Amino acid sequence: MSYTARHRTPLDLARAELSGLEPLPFAEGLAAARLARSSGTLTSDAIETPAPFDDLVASWNAALPAGSSLGMSVRVRGLPAPGVGGAGVPLRSERESGQGGWSPWFDLGEATETYSSPGRQENDFGAVDVDTLKLARPADAFQYRVRLSAGRKPATLKLVAVTVSDAAAPPEPPAFRPGPWVRELKLRPRSQFRERVEDKGDICSPTSLAMVLEWWGVRRSTARVAAMVRDHGAGIYGNWPFNIAAAAALGLEGWAARLDSIEDLQDEVAEGRPVVASLTFGPGEMDGAPLERTRGHLVVVSGFTPRGDVVVMDPAAPEVGGVRRVFDRLQFHRAWRVNKRGLAYLLGKPVRRRMTVGVPAAELRRRPEPSSELFTGILYGDRLTPLKAKGDWVQALADGQESFSTGTWQGYRGWVRAADLRYGPASRPDAVVASTRAALMAGGERLDLSMGTQVARLPAPGVIVAGVPPRSERENGLSSREDGVLVRLLDGRTGLLPARDLLPLEVPARTEAEVRGLVLRQAGLLLGAAYVWGGRSTVGPTPGVDCSGLSSLAYRVAGVRIPRDAHEQKLRSARVPPAELEPGDLIFLTKSARSRTVTHVMVFEGEDSIIESRQSAGKVVRTTFRERFGEPLAGLKDGGTVTDLTEKKRRRRKIFFGSFLGAR
Repeated sequence: MSYTARHRTPLDLARAELSGLEPLPFAEGLAAARLARSSGTLTSDAIETPAPFDDLVASWNAALPAGSSLGMSVRVRGLPAPGVGGAGVPLRSERESGQGGWSPWFDLGEATETYSSPGRQENDFGAVDVDTLKLARPADAFQYRVRLSAGRKPATLKLVAVTVSDAAAPPEPPAFRPGPWVRELKLRPRSQFRERVEDKGDICSPTSLAMVLEWWGVRRSTARVAAMVRDHGAGIYGNWPFNIAAAAALGLEGWAARLDSIEDLQDEVAEGRPVVASLTFGPGEMDGAPLERTRGHLVVVSGFTPRGDVVVMDPAAPEVGGVRRVFDRLQFHRAWRVNKRGLAYLLGKPVRRRMTVGVPAAELRRRPEPSSELFTGILYGDRLTPLKAKGDWVQALADGQESFSTGTWQGYRGWVRAADLRYGPASRPDAVVASTRAALMAGGERLDLSMGTQVARLPAPGVIVAGVPPRSERENGLSSREDGVLVRLLDGRTGLLPARDLLPLEVPARTEAEVRGLVLRQAGLLLGAAYVWGGRSTVGPTPGVDCSGLSSLAYRVAGVRIPRDAHEQKLRSARVPPAELEPGDLIFLTKSARSRTVTHVMVFEGEDSIIESRQSAGKVVRTTFRERFGEPLAGLKDGGTVTDLTEKKRRRRKIFFGSFLGAR
């Protein structure tokens, strides 16, 4: 298990304790992270991890003017030893001996104009080994603390990341699948042995970092980068957090992470981001490597071959011409993921990593203004691809809502408040809220979730084999307790949702008829909901749905992904003759009889019945073809012209019929 907490947005720090710090616009750095006095401290809340861990690495991005400094420390909540008291609380004798509860604070490094690791610290919980906290016994939570002091100008903290992992042996990588990662990022090669640095054999990390910096347009000599990253406490160049801090000081954003699989590296390459990776291997364990063996060596992953082998820039090559190497996929997995727990430097342009909606419903707007036109609603746990930041707003693509407005299929584009986002990734969801409102309870707090919200369930009490619930729980498709279903929140906490409000996200055994029935059930639950232009949620600042918000939510709960807007839904659907229309299929109307642009969509309920969110009615209503067009379904044809009777001024429009269900 690997888990990385990344804190960059105001919501990431909502539960943190701040002292001596003042707010910053999101575009400038971590919220509330510029010094208001001569010194300040940021202490995170207790961050619970998905599974116990025994290894921790922290990193940060900061602007430290001359004379300022930054100190990073962490503490962990150790798992109690055998013989603990009730509710996971260690017995008094164990607490007093330091074998359970919270550890003392461990210092992880000091940054001024140079960097210095604090030296070895050791107690009953574990020990700091240069840049890594290695635990004597697993822990299940951690806290971090960052101390800032000012020089002539205030210091600014921009990002904090903490990555944890355990010693469990990872599975072998799955069979390779070709994809957008089959490419090679053309980095300019550098050999550490051709550089004018005295310790040439020790500068694999700054040499790799220099190649990545140049890829992002920041060209520095390897010698200069080596001087920047040097750990003056340990006398080394390979301190992971210090390499990250140096890259951030030069304008990039990044963190040290433990990645779970080689597929994570593929995703980075697919996005155009080279990755610095740490390797350990012995004789005969890495064919084609310039080193016969190494206890720790950094290379840059720059691509994947059509067979899935890993293209790297290896700075240990004696000549620049030999820096590019291709390593066997399985050998690389063992040297990197098994031996080094997937350690990597993830670097790129600021505010370009995917973010996650951290409030029940956020709003994507035309401009970075709260009064600007609402484009669409995005739900808790949904992912966005940021494009740029302006003040306290982020321009982003809503990844789960396809649009064709720019001539290519991509996420819906607009502006969202940074205060509604989290920088860390969400857990993979496996259930969806099927009621109009579901109350998520966590630590005495209540979070009302909208229909369509996707969540990640946790194993229920009584799980006995590899995370599989007992048979009675499996049969209803949910891992649950008597009082609800356990889910993991985005901030790492555990919450409880009523089982009646959830459905499994993917059920391969569902028949087409069952999916159609779900679409109709969800559309029916929205009857009476307010019509809101751009609306796509049942909670939040402006709860309500527009016509395509209704259809997209109904299909989302049924496990079918369709585009966001009516026009794109028509483009993606299969055309259906009216006589073959089935319940759950869609009906489309153009703006006018002469227009090709679809501006309205309705859900067919069967016989002559329709469910739609109608602007003129101000809500979701049930109607009939005869009431709407003056004639029954049997009298209409696909692509024909109808008279819309629902507006004060009757309008002629073209009508089309489409389906996302069944083989057509």
